[in-house]
Amino acid sequence: QLRSIETGMPILRAANTGATGVIDPTGRFTGKINLFQRGYDRGTARLGAPTFFGQHGGFWKWLWLAFAVAALAAVGQQYVRSRLRSSG
Repeated sequence: QLRSIETGMPILRAANTGATGVIDPTGRFTGKINLFQRGYDRGTARLGAPTFFGQHGGFWKWLWLAFAVAALAAVGQQYVRSRLRSSG
């Protein structure tokens, strides 16, 4: 349900162990079939406008990766400089 809310898109859930149904963009189950209940349901999944995270969510992981690489490069550079000073 949280993934549906954060992306602003519906989720169609089909599960052997758990509830089956359609989760709308606000996180509500529509047409739910409970655990250990046989049946089928004809639900509709209306596409909503994706949220900011849904459109740009992948951007943040690349930003954090670039930050981590830059931080490791800075630490490595300091380490190399300190080794050169101590040996020379």
